[in-house]
Amino acid sequence: MHQLLSARRRGFTMIELIVAITLMGMAALIAMPAIGRSIAATRVQRASAVMATDLRTAFAMSAQQRRPVRIAIDEGARVFRIQNRRGDTTYLTTWYDGTSDLVLRQLTAQPASLVIFPGGLAAGGIVVDMQTTPGNQRRITANRAGQVRITQP
Repeated sequence: MHQLLSARRRGFTMIELIVAITLMGMAALIAMPAIGRSIAATRVQRASAVMATDLRTAFAMSAQQRRPVRIAIDEGARVFRIQNRRGDTTYLTTWYDGTSDLVLRQLTAQPASLVIFPGGLAAGGIVVDMQTTPGNQRRITANRAGQVRITQP
């Protein structure tokens, strides 16, 4: 008799299974907004790090080639380019529009184009603002001497 009762009690009942799945679903729904915010913050951090590296690369490239280079930022297409001074040869292109893993909702630059001279100085400074979601944004600034900083506006 004891063996018969223990043989029937193996496994879960359908009600226990439904309750467990419902609890897991509710936990997932509670965690989803936090996960989304975390992903957006990671994306803007990664994009700002890449942009800062690209700006440093432009200064180094100008010195290495001993020729002026131009930084060109297309805000509408969300593209960063390092080109020769005339703009007819592109040395580096970075897309922030979702064709790569760098996805930004907004990219603005003041000015949108900047010439860097071989002596290590630029024609001026540049300020680039990027945003993935309204709470996740970064500002990258580079001064005439090529010092690059990432801040939160």
